[in-house]
Amino acid sequence: MTVVLLLVLIFGGYLAYSLLKVRTAQSVSHHNPDAVRQSLLYRHIEKLSVHIGPRSINDYRQLAAAKDYIFGELKKMGHAPLLQNFTNQERVFSNIIVTVKGAVH
Repeated sequence: MTVVLLLVLIFGGYLAYSLLKVRTAQSVSHHNPDAVRQSLLYRHIEKLSVHIGPRSINDYRQLAAAKDYIFGELKKMGHAPLLQNFTNQERVFSNIIVTVKGAVH
């Protein structure tokens, strides 16, 4: 009888420990905001949205700056970007074309 009671207490303690452990565990993983800010993606977004600013047909200088930045960054990554230029309202605009080779082409 004592052995059965002892086993019930041990098993009950194990169940209580398991239940408390699950309830106190974090259910959401929190990312370190400083690590995200330091990421390359964040730096590109910051450059385009904060330093260069709004870009539209009416913001030609910012649009040209964004084109130069993106083109330069693609070249730094080892790609060979091409510019597809077109004219609108006596201004030259560009599409940036780059081919990224994968395992299957």
